[in-house]
Amino acid sequence: MYQYDKVVFIGRFQPFHNGHAKVLEAALRLGEEVYILLGSSFKARSIKNPFTEKDRSLMIHKSVSEKDGRRIRLDWTRDYLYNEDLWMKGIQEAVDAKPGEKVGIIGYSKDRSSYYLKKFPQWDLIDVDLVKPLDATTIRNVYFQSPHSELLKSVLPEPVQDYLEDFSKTEFYADLVEEFKFVQAYKESWSKAPYQPTFNTVDGVITCAGHVLMVKRRMAPGKGQWALPGGFVNPGETLLESTIREIKEETSIQLNPAVLLGNIKQSKVFDHPDRSLRGRTITYASHIPLTFNELPLVKGGDDAEKARWISYSELVEIEDQVFEDHLEIINNFTGI
Repeated sequence: MYQYDKVVFIGRFQPFHNGHAKVLEAALRLGEEVYILLGSSFKARSIKNPFTEKDRSLMIHKSVSEKDGRRIRLDWTRDYLYNEDLWMKGIQEAVDAKPGEKVGIIGYSKDRSSYYLKKFPQWDLIDVDLVKPLDATTIRNVYFQSPHSELLKSVLPEPVQDYLEDFSKTEFYADLVEEFKFVQAYKESWSKAPYQPTFNTVDGVITCAGHVLMVKRRMAPGKGQWALPGGFVNPGETLLESTIREIKEETSIQLNPAVLLGNIKQSKVFDHPDRSLRGRTITYASHIPLTFNELPLVKGGDDAEKARWISYSELVEIEDQVFEDHLEIINNFTGI
């Protein structure tokens, strides 16, 4: 009856729109089971990823019939900006294709963000031709400026419209609008630069006795989220000088700067093009493992609402409250 045993549909669905619905309709025609894998799951809310994996799962289930819903398998997948093998492993484990099963991966090859469609050569590529492809970024931009826009009604399934209407009344939406305005103004301030700017930042990964030192961001973007102490490099500073200055300003850690500098074990550049909403931002992160029996005293300052030591076990539990790619940076140095 069906051409495929399983059809795989990967996306962020931020939000699920009519273009996604058309691809899903094709997947349901072709596959006995359709595996919808929600990317960028377990991340803190942002104007790029405003809806959680639970939000998006509800949007999709409410947008299909009960009969079709019984053939859909929803799973949540993490991003791994600096380890694509881990990401691919997660996709393969979610699909769990058995020997002899015929599997297809479906999507629309719109731009560089669709590169993943060709990462699974063991599965047939099903390219859906959308005559008028939709841009989820534009949809989100309209939503944050005018949540009752007629445009949204024309591009979103009715259940998603209802969901977004309810969401617009929440504190989450208000915080995201604040972040949207900040990012728009930030980009506008650099719009007259002769070249698209590249920003240089530093971050400190300070660990001690199974804890990592983090700060709660005071302002957008990522207001209220947990981040590594860090910031922009000042003129006349070396990267390490900037790192130590930012650590002291944001955490008031009760250690001499020379002690921090002397305990740097490793430094690494993190430069994924999409790591920051503010634009192309390359950060230089330094791991500073401390061997003290007691955690040094800290206190939030400057751009940080508060600073505190977070245990590795708690960090795993609050991953959906961690700013940008900072959890991946921590994992890179500590392996937690």
